Amino acid sequence: MNLVPLTAAGQLQVGDLLLIERRNQVVSPAEVKEIIRPGTEQEEIVLARGRNLYFVVSMFLRGESWIKNCSKVANGRAYAITNNLRDISKDYPV
Repeated sequence: MNLVPLTAAGQLQVGDLLLIERRNQVVSPAEVKEIIRPGTEQEEIVLARGRNLYFVVSMFLRGESWIKNCSKVANGRAYAITNNLRDISKDYPV
């Protein structure tokens, strides 16, 4: 499994698997569900529509996001990965 760090807007696609490290050091897997304004300064990556869980790539890159690190899983296979918000948000209130 290769990890590709998120370094710019336009790098992700719907369905990509991410490993997200939150500010509290917990690492969670998440699937990109939707991308709003792709490739722009305002690009938003939606992880869960029902709970409005998302991040703005430019804010992440400036260190202003709830996400500390984000990498795309490339050339690997994920088993039993879900966007269960209890896993993603239990230690970080949304």
